[in-house]
Amino acid sequence: MEQEHISVVLPWLGLAGAIVGAAITAIVTSINNWVSRNKSELDAIHQEILQINKISIDYPYLEDDFFCAGWDYDKVRDKDATLREQYQRYDNYCCIVFNTIERLWQFCEGNQEKIERQFAVKEMAARHAKWWKRPSGASENIEGYDREFRQFVEKYTKSVGV
Repeated sequence: MEQEHISVVLPWLGLAGAIVGAAITAIVTSINNWVSRNKSELDAIHQEILQINKISIDYPYLEDDFFCAGWDYDKVRDKDATLREQYQRYDNYCCIVFNTIERLWQFCEGNQEKIERQFAVKEMAARHAKWWKRPSGASENIEGYDREFRQFVEKYTKSVGV
């Protein structure tokens, strides 16, 4: 009788072990995929930040406080071709900056502390606050970004008093 009982239980133990093994494998694989996706996304954001740095090195006036303070969306259509080109470049540069901040904001789920550890958001938002308040597109920042992100940026730009 006891032998019969063992022969009935042993197949079930093997099946249970296979199920537990499969479950553990699925959990470990899911965690590994999640970590890998997060690392890939953060790496992509860091590449965007490096691109911003490269652009600002190639065109240092884009980070010049005096130039940034002189932003006026009408200058994008200025008669002076050099000035027009500079402000068109600045307009595009600011889009890249705020799009990168938004991507980081989404990645960090709006956590200000985590965001500030990755990127100089306070400095960038303050420097480019005038553009943020009046981009070349009439409602670019209202329609282009969601409300929570705009509120996040405006915490930084309000201190500048633009």
